[in-house]
Amino acid sequence: MTETQKINRIIHGPCILEKIFAHAVGIILGVSIGLTICFHAENLLFPVVTDFKLTVFDPADNGVIVAGSMYKHRPCALIATNVYSYNKNKTKTLVGTIKGDHTIAQMSTGLQSFGPLTIEMLIPHGAQVISVEAIHQCHPFWYQETVYGRFNVGQTE
Repeated sequence: MTETQKINRIIHGPCILEKIFAHAVGIILGVSIGLTICFHAENLLFPVVTDFKLTVFDPADNGVIVAGSMYKHRPCALIATNVYSYNKNKTKTLVGTIKGDHTIAQMSTGLQSFGPLTIEMLIPHGAQVISVEAIHQCHPFWYQETVYGRFNVGQTE
């Protein structure tokens, strides 16, 4: 950069392309940070399901039989319910998935009961904890995950 260019830059400031780029980066960063905050705030302050209780959790030939109740606060579509196992090293393994049915009744709010139903899964050898987690879609921006519960199964290797 010549001396004249340096003086012009000091007097006139950055060129229009530099200003546009700086504004675009600022907007992108602001939107990204804002969406991240909204995502975490929604998960924390506006849960889809609370008071998840299992009344039946019995072993079956190829999985477990479950029944229970929960309180659904928001009319979000259930995408899937995933069952994970964790071993003593806290390694997370997907054990089974139940797809949502997207019916109007399934999206209703209030106290709900389910089951008994059989979840087909084989619990991996060495599993210490089973976690049941739901994925709901409340709007087009992201999915909301809800941990229904974690249950000690205490298998040893």
